Amino acid sequence: MMLLSKLSTRPTAGFLLHPRQKNGVIALTVSDDSLEPEFTQREVIIVDPTQDGCHNQYIIARLQGDNNPTFKQLIVLGNRSYLKPLNTRYLL
Repeated sequence: MMLLSKLSTRPTAGFLLHPRQKNGVIALTVSDDSLEPEFTQREVIIVDPTQDGCHNQYIIARLQGDNNPTFKQLIVLGNRSYLKPLNTRYLL
């Protein structure tokens, strides 16, 4: 999923799936502070689930063996991909 835009903040916890829009994009609520200061916890973001992420884009991803989605910056170096938090409290 590729991030399209940010909306306003809402007082919700976890990734909350908001009603699907007619053009296929969905709204999710940011569940943690790993991408602060760019994205704050409980901020609503708009994503397009039909788009693939590219280097340096912010994406929603699901790691193998984990059913919980994560919202991070995609870093592609050669043939390796990493999910990078912006908040320096978290490791790459």
